[in-house]
Amino acid sequence: MWEEPSPRVQLNLPCPVLLLEVGKRYYTINVYDVDCYDGEMGFTSIEEWVYEDADDCQTKSRAEQGLMFASRTDAQEWLNAMRNSRR
Repeated sequence: MWEEPSPRVQLNLPCPVLLLEVGKRYYTINVYDVDCYDGEMGFTSIEEWVYEDADDCQTKSRAEQGLMFASRTDAQEWLNAMRNSRR
């Protein structure tokens, strides 16, 4: 029996940064909880982040989650893709 093909999204996005350099500036996607809704951008923002120390577990965790980017533009492309792929 024939079925309607499910909708697909194909993306071409910059890779998140996985290998961090101490002292280097990165950009991260912050996801807030419901209480932080700002009325326009939703529950997310892009913030500057400096990897200050090799023992910085929070920054390492963000990198492992794919939330650290080399530029604000790279992070914004990911946010835009997530917003535009919703049904």
